[in-house]
Amino acid sequence: MTHETDLDQFCSALENADVSAARALLLRDPRLAVAVLPDDWPVFLLQSVYPKAEIIDLMIEHGANPNVRNARGETLLHLTGDPDAIRKLVSVGADINALDHQGHTPMMAHAPYPETGPDAIYTLWTEGADSTIEGHDGETVFTLLPEGALYDQLRHTLSGNN
Repeated sequence: MTHETDLDQFCSALENADVSAARALLLRDPRLAVAVLPDDWPVFLLQSVYPKAEIIDLMIEHGANPNVRNARGETLLHLTGDPDAIRKLVSVGADINALDHQGHTPMMAHAPYPETGPDAIYTLWTEGADSTIEGHDGETVFTLLPEGALYDQLRHTLSGNN
């Protein structure tokens, strides 16, 4: 059984993007890679806050599922806007068009966020995401994008090459 202190230390290593601490803890207890926090949040999804491709690799090597979901059906691709993490996740088998419980793909999940959304959406698209998928209410990444020149350019890019 995973000791709570090990889990706390592992979460801290993930939150601090501390590769060497994460590696040492996974070597001591590989089950940390698939641990679930008391609130039913898979530890792997902590990589959404401070993603690090090397830690994602370590966790996958120790059994983490790149398609693990939270209670809303979101995968790490729905949650992280980091282009390097997105590319890493796709390279290890994450479902680029995974649908959450609203029927939203990762591209759709990032649409409302101006800080990370455009880069995340463009990266997902270049990695093969389908921008034409509709959510449960008929929405698409195009209808979820805010107004503005940056988003108009993104709409043009996504629609012109899909």
